[in-house]
Amino acid sequence: MAVHLQNSLQSLSTIVPYPELPPELVHNIFHYAARRSTPFCLVLCQVSRWTRELALPHLYSTVIIKNHSASSDYIKYLGKYYFKFLQHDFQPTTALRSLWIAAVSDRVVSIFGKCDNVVHLALHADNIFWLVHASSSEWKVLSHEVITRKQDLHITVIDGKNWALTQFINVDPTLTTPLFSKISHLRLAKTKDYETDLTISHFTRLTHLAVPFYLPSHDLSALERTLAHKSLECLVVVIYVDLVTAEDRLRVDNWFKDKWVTGKRVSIVESTSKGIQEEWEEEVRGGKNIWSGGVRSTL
Repeated sequence: MAVHLQNSLQSLSTIVPYPELPPELVHNIFHYAARRSTPFCLVLCQVSRWTRELALPHLYSTVIIKNHSASSDYIKYLGKYYFKFLQHDFQPTTALRSLWIAAVSDRVVSIFGKCDNVVHLALHADNIFWLVHASSSEWKVLSHEVITRKQDLHITVIDGKNWALTQFINVDPTLTTPLFSKISHLRLAKTKDYETDLTISHFTRLTHLAVPFYLPSHDLSALERTLAHKSLECLVVVIYVDLVTAEDRLRVDNWFKDKWVTGKRVSIVESTSKGIQEEWEEEVRGGKNIWSGGVRSTL
């Protein structure tokens, strides 16, 4: 036993240490890991000043707000804090790119107005109402410039019915929010009726639309009108495998085969009714997304 231990120690003493990694590679690895993992960001923030400066923009790029207390605290935080970096000052308002906000209140207007770089928004339909209302009336809380200077928006409606808000379309374009024309990607977590719910003509630059399929009442033929939308490039039907019946699954498969033969821009993906937040986080952190991850898709 003693001889074996001595031999092991001698072997360890002769091991050649790994060469130092190039700093650029270390930075790239840390950036990738920080983007993918909030816990890793928090660890980096405690290691050293330079790793903290590297991690903070990633830490504040994705924010998930589930209740009113959190949304209230976040509003206060946005207006109060900034960080002194070696080369520049860092403000959380400039870092936010992805926001999940389940709590319904007009606080979403303040957050949206302060954060010019936000791209991904997951929110209740009533929060969309707040944004549209705040940028539609004569006494606008959100100016048109605040909206138009943003990048194209990817919206996920996590709950609620009246997300289309057609009542806010005005013959006077100065009174119609430009928010409708800033949305390029739209995903619905719930819908009851394709025929009545999918009113998208005022989303003039919408290129990607995802709708759920989980009810026997979902009439796939009603999607023909949706496919005719001029700007639409891709329609994704998201099948909730935990809710759909075998009969309805066969129905959507046959419908898809018909669309594939006719060359329609359609894909289908499998998901669950409880998986939307996980999928959203995966997408905004640079992982897989439903737009390119179809189980089957057209050319």
